[in-house]
Amino acid sequence: MLGWLSGASCRAVTVPVDPDLSARAAALFRVLGWFGLAELQFLVPAAGPARLIDLNGRFYGSLALAVRAGANLPASWAALATGRDVKPATAGAGCGTRGWRGTCAGRLPSGAAGRPATWP
Repeated sequence: MLGWLSGASCRAVTVPVDPDLSARAAALFRVLGWFGLAELQFLVPAAGPARLIDLNGRFYGSLALAVRAGANLPASWAALATGRDVKPATAGAGCGTRGWRGTCAGRLPSGAAGRPATWP
């Protein structure tokens, strides 16, 4: 079992960051006076704005997936916490996992949507 490759997520895929959602999340963290790692989970309805359903203010279960996709958030947080400069961390879209095997779907073609074709 290679669950460490993707964290606790059974099925997950990284997606491009929505700039509006990112700005709203940053505003929330400013209002909270937040410093540190956190994960926000949203439900995105077919129509209307995304709805925040969870805020994990800690190292979260699927963090390994973000690192695997190219955003080494623990290293960025450690650098910030020790006063070093940090470039914004960005995870590539299309890295995924299925089950506890930790298999990465690799990068999906640009503009691809939905789950990778290799997933059952």
